[in-house]
Amino acid sequence: MIETSDGISPDCLTAVGQYRTNRTENATANSSLLSSQFDVSDSTNTEVQQLNLLNAAEAQKLSEMQAQGTLHTCIAGQLTVANMERRNAAVEDLNTVVFVQQQRSTNNVSAASESNTWQTYLP
Repeated sequence: MIETSDGISPDCLTAVGQYRTNRTENATANSSLLSSQFDVSDSTNTEVQQLNLLNAAEAQKLSEMQAQGTLHTCIAGQLTVANMERRNAAVEDLNTVVFVQQQRSTNNVSAASESNTWQTYLP
């Protein structure tokens, strides 16, 4: 489990850093695209120019979806590690309970002249 966590964490930190860098670098392009889409001048209002703007917007959307897909993969990996940790803790608890039960049945822990009530009692 440690190896899994060690493998996922650096990849996720890299992905988050890359996403933030790309977001900053693309802010100007996004702003420019947005203003061009609502520009009503003749130079940007031709059919070809509008189709080019649509293509650019779709390319940006695809790039954003791919970047978010990487982040979603990181989230799924982190959740998997968290589930593994919870599962391992539960297994450890169950193993401890079984061990205690076996020890109580093998070694009488009752005080002198008491019954074996404590062998089956679980707090």
